[in-house]
Amino acid sequence: MMHMANVAPTSSFTGGQQWLVKIQQGRELERISQKPILAPARRDAIESRGVLNPAVVEIDSQLLMVYRAEGRDGASRLRSATSSDGISWSRNGMLLDKPAEHLQLEDPRLTKTSDGRVIMTCTEANMREKVAKIAIYERAGNTFERIGEVDKEHEKASDKDGALFPERIGGEYKMLRRPWPNIEIASSKELSGPWTTQTKGFIAPREGMWDNGWVGGGAPPILTDKGWFILYHGADTDRVYRLGADLVEKDNPSKVLWRSDRPLLEPKLAWEINGVVSKVVFACAAIERSGNLWVWYGGADFAIGAAML
Repeated sequence: MMHMANVAPTSSFTGGQQWLVKIQQGRELERISQKPILAPARRDAIESRGVLNPAVVEIDSQLLMVYRAEGRDGASRLRSATSSDGISWSRNGMLLDKPAEHLQLEDPRLTKTSDGRVIMTCTEANMREKVAKIAIYERAGNTFERIGEVDKEHEKASDKDGALFPERIGGEYKMLRRPWPNIEIASSKELSGPWTTQTKGFIAPREGMWDNGWVGGGAPPILTDKGWFILYHGADTDRVYRLGADLVEKDNPSKVLWRSDRPLLEPKLAWEINGVVSKVVFACAAIERSGNLWVWYGGADFAIGAAML
């Protein structure tokens, strides 16, 4: 049974994308492989500690992945890889290095906008001040150029998990953001900002459930005939990370129509349970491809897996 408390009523869930129907009927994502599809390259100092939390976008039938690489020096950088099937990936090497010694680049998301731009959001973690903010980049050839950032709610706040909606809504760009412990929606006339947030507790932790600790945006939203599909992660008070989903109204995305009452994916495999950070599945990428929902995720902050429905 799906959890319907504290959400607006909606019509029947029949029709539309079959993967969405299955999710709303309680189906879990199915792992494509029991092993990681991308694992740390132990002889590569830049990613010997972990590869995790990838973003994926399809460009001219080719898949581009941007993933977080953690090196022997403890630094977090962004690297890229390409694939034609979503399972076998060819590493392309460094995409973006750390912009400053005290900054880490983490957890990218890729959005192909309705006007053909490829936008990347990622977290810039300031290790000196122990705060984080969302940075915005645009694809330019084989690299990405920084075009802006999401303004922090206040100077010492941390803000993560930025995920851009692929089209303007009501004449504005919309972005998921995560001022702990909730998911909120920020709006801006331009991608470069400034960004403002009107929502409060848009998607919040739920007492007594698998996401009772905190929640954060996962992949960029996907438009379906029932509204925007949002994949998100939730952590419980024991710090176990799982994946869930929401469906929100197309023209008013702050209105939640449906929310899953149980996880779509949770750590079960050895490499998802035992790693740099134990008991974690964390997704930054979900796309529709050939009638299926494909999801790429990090397991235990160590390696990358894939699942679909």
